[in-house]
Amino acid sequence: MDHLPIFCQLRQRDCLLVGGGDVAERKARLLLDAGANVTVNALDFTPQFHVWADSQMLTLVQGEFIPSLLDNCWLAIAATDNETVNQQVSDAAEARRIFCNVVDAPRQASFIMPSIIDRSPLMVAVSSGGTSPVLARLLREKLESVLPLHLGQLARYAGHLRARVKQQFATVGERRRFWEKLFVNDRLAQSLANDDRQAVADTTEQLLTEPLEHRGEVVLVGAGPGDAAADDEQRRREQLVDGAEIVAHQRLHLLLRHVALGAEVAPWRDGGQGLTVAVHVVGDADHRRLAAGAAGAAVAGQALVAVGVDLGLREARQLVGLQT
Repeated sequence: MDHLPIFCQLRQRDCLLVGGGDVAERKARLLLDAGANVTVNALDFTPQFHVWADSQMLTLVQGEFIPSLLDNCWLAIAATDNETVNQQVSDAAEARRIFCNVVDAPRQASFIMPSIIDRSPLMVAVSSGGTSPVLARLLREKLESVLPLHLGQLARYAGHLRARVKQQFATVGERRRFWEKLFVNDRLAQSLANDDRQAVADTTEQLLTEPLEHRGEVVLVGAGPGDAAADDEQRRREQLVDGAEIVAHQRLHLLLRHVALGAEVAPWRDGGQGLTVAVHVVGDADHRRLAAGAAGAAVAGQALVAVGVDLGLREARQLVGLQT
């Protein structure tokens, strides 16, 4: 690992930005968003810098770079098109033990600025260590497409609930199960996105008061022939697979076919734990909800085997590719 990923708290802390062009402008936006006290030093500035200065959002110092500008600074960024000036800023910052980013020169920089996905307070940063910024940007765009905009609201709301959840649930395991239920609750997420406070309160109260279920869940995901109009459904399927602890595959379509035929599935319970497992058919025309039982560590796998056996599939263990 060439770099240690960290998140800096810069609110009300002095930072120096050397450079007044378009690249420096983008860096200034990030510093301002982080709440830093920004001083910008350059020979010339883009119009946006003057707008910010007139609004007293930052301070402009026009002229050549002088090392004393770094006095009292926590962070520095060199973003000029002059390599000599950038090196001077880097050397001066290094002498003062101030972290300095040098645009397009990762070897001269003591810190790098990653590609950012902002879902405040949730932040995701992607970096190639300065070796391939385009690759980092492409990865960021891919991640950004699968992270809903409401994630920030959900994370912020969870922060408000922490004290109540700690009081409501005594053990770490119970609190973990509650948070897992809350973060995958589509109704709550949609209510937060719509700013429907009453629906948010009702859903939260329901989640807090209903008993935590000591059971696993099996989701049968059908891929189908593919349909461009079903992007939301496809994204939901991908999320289900990504969040699974066990993924069974191979000839699972045979099991789905039998489920779609509407065969009766008798509840199956182990003599030990007797845990109930809910089985959902996703992306299948029947959308039938089945119930089976399982016990032990491989709850999901056991449930699939149980369903297969109850459906008369003698080779159920081979179908789901599991050893139990």
